[in-house]
This record gives sequence, C-alpha cells and structure tokens, in this order.
Amino acid sequence: MIVPLNRQIAAPRQAFEAGYRHAPDIRIGIHLGSVVVGEVGMLRTKLTYVGNAVNTTVRVEELAHDSAATTLITEQLRKRFDLPAELLVATSLATLNLRGKHKPSGPAPS
Repeated sequence: MIVPLNRQIAAPRQAFEAGYRHAPDIRIGIHLGSVVVGEVGMLRTKLTYVGNAVNTTVRVEELAHDSAATTLITEQLRKRFDLPAELLVATSLATLNLRGKHKPSGPAPS
C-alpha cells in the first residue's frame, strides 16, 4: 500500500540526514496497465519494458517532481483498487496533459 511505502521512505531520512547532512527527495509515480517485457541484446542481454502504461508512469513520476506530493497515482489506479480514503491524502490535480499524451489524465497525489 502507498502509506506504508511513504513511511518506509521517510523512516531512514533522519538517520541519513544525521550521517550525511542531506537526504535525497524521493518522488514516485504509479500507474497500471499492460506492459510488454522482452529480452534485447545478443552478447549481453537485458530486459526491456515497453507500452503505454510504462510511458504514462514515467510522465506521472515527472509530475511528482514538480509537486509537493511524494507519491502520485493515477485516477485509473485509485479506482481499479478502490483505495480507502483513510489511506490517502488525496487532492485532485484536475485533468492534466501529460507530455507525449493526446488524452488528458488525472493523477491523484497521496
């Protein structure tokens, strides 16, 4: 779930700041959808992931960097899993045009 994820990210922050006098800001974008996974390369292979869901997730993560939210989820994900309101601190960002997308999408910060 998203709340425990945010807590796990925040928990080591104080220790990190004490040890290094700085802590990284972490922003997360989460979406859902079909993804094609394939192996590429001849001598040195690696997995690659492609599909609309991958592209949308990247765009949502980019929006997270420009917002105060640590985690942004799409409205599609929120509805699909019927996430309880008590787990989310949600504010609608209205309908946004994601870079490279023709249809507007509405991320829901948590």
